Amino acid sequence: DDGDPLTYLWTQSGDNPTGFVLAALAVIEIAPDRPGVYVFSLTVSANGRDSEPDTIRVTASGSSNNAPVAAAGLDYALPEGSNFFLDGTSSSDPDGDTLSFLWEVVEAPSIVAIEDSSAAQTRFTPASAGSFLFRLTVNDGQSAHTDEVAIVVTSAGNLPPIAEAGSQQTVGIGLEVTFDGSGSSDPDGDPITYRWIVGNNPGEIVTLSDSTAVMPSFTPNLIGEYVFGLIVDDGQVESLLDTILIDVVNQIYSQRSGMIEIPTGSFLMGSETGPAGESPVHVADLSTFWIDSVEVTAAEYNLCVRDGDCAIPGEQSGCNYGLPGRADHPINCVDHAGAADFCEWASKRLPTEAEWEKSARGPNDQRRFPWGDADPTLLQLQDPTLRLLNYNNRVGSTTAVGQYPDGISPYGVHGLAGNVFEWVSDWYNSDYYSLSPLMDPQGPSSGEWRTARGGHFRALRDASTVSVRNRVKPESRDPILGFRCARSDAPP
Repeated sequence: DDGDPLTYLWTQSGDNPTGFVLAALAVIEIAPDRPGVYVFSLTVSANGRDSEPDTIRVTASGSSNNAPVAAAGLDYALPEGSNFFLDGTSSSDPDGDTLSFLWEVVEAPSIVAIEDSSAAQTRFTPASAGSFLFRLTVNDGQSAHTDEVAIVVTSAGNLPPIAEAGSQQTVGIGLEVTFDGSGSSDPDGDPITYRWIVGNNPGEIVTLSDSTAVMPSFTPNLIGEYVFGLIVDDGQVESLLDTILIDVVNQIYSQRSGMIEIPTGSFLMGSETGPAGESPVHVADLSTFWIDSVEVTAAEYNLCVRDGDCAIPGEQSGCNYGLPGRADHPINCVDHAGAADFCEWASKRLPTEAEWEKSARGPNDQRRFPWGDADPTLLQLQDPTLRLLNYNNRVGSTTAVGQYPDGISPYGVHGLAGNVFEWVSDWYNSDYYSLSPLMDPQGPSSGEWRTARGGHFRALRDASTVSVRNRVKPESRDPILGFRCARSDAPP
């Protein structure tokens, strides 16, 4: 009302079907890629004072048209001089719409004449031996879909070799994968050469150790499905392409009673690129321990309060204890002693700083975030459906635990970036990494500050890495502070 300049802060509900990068402007545009209800809130500020948030609901409806499905048929081998029918009659449309067809030559060793390129089924007669690749496009008038079929035509007296890329594999992220093409063969007994092809993958640049070897290898750094192909050549003709699917998952470890086992072993702790307290990078060798898969929730903490073993936490604005709709959010506003009391009540303990970082980072690399090195802002710009972490005031408060499945650590632990800072058992000392023992470091014996790890819902990207160390007064009961528990032996 005073004519002062305004600043704008848009936030979005953690329950939205997808997330967006929201500009700090008076008018913003979004393009929902999933149907559903989207909730956004706007807070304006002037002269250091914030308005009450105003909320808007946007309903996005789904498309009324379903795309058709092209089916170009099975790959095939035939002798030179044969006629062959390209057959797309298995193509379909979920809505029952009439389809149009288009056959195209993608690869061929000689000129190819297709009898009728717009027919569902049509004939071609190869003029020479070799490998042919055809593409079928089907269109329902609104959208289209393509499929390809490979045809190998053999010369008289020579049979094509057969590629065998091996069986589908499921592997943990960061572990080396070895292919095995040794099952490939040539019916005529001719020597064969190998050519491995990198197909679809979650988005990384994949380099094989040797794409012409019988058994090449690579190490995946992203979770998702990787497709590879193998073609073998007998010197006269290539085989049909054989493909293999590599399903890369977070490494699967033992889980019990809401906890995940972190196995014995060493890892590199710290960072040389962060603040001084994160260096030097050093080896920490930890015994097996178990850690909660998610943060301790408000509902769980309430049970301890009812038993008389935990103090009532802070109840200022932003605290989740007793707040309707927040039972499955992380308990916050609990001081260090309160967090330790809860873990003791639950027959657990607070994790050490080293245990927390190993749970977030994994055993194999020096990743910046639980999911890898990729910048979360850029990842979510490329794919708004990704749910990595609650940070940078994008939601404006805590969210329910376990709501960011794309941000889990290599061990499968949720919520180690964003949402709330997490108390650990260690006292804080910025120089401790220079003195830290190799085996099971427990932190300094005393101090003025305690350590909290991970980011929180207000934290910026660089304050949400797996190596960030935060010094916090032990008596602090801030809405950005929460915790999870650990134990040295398996839970019952």
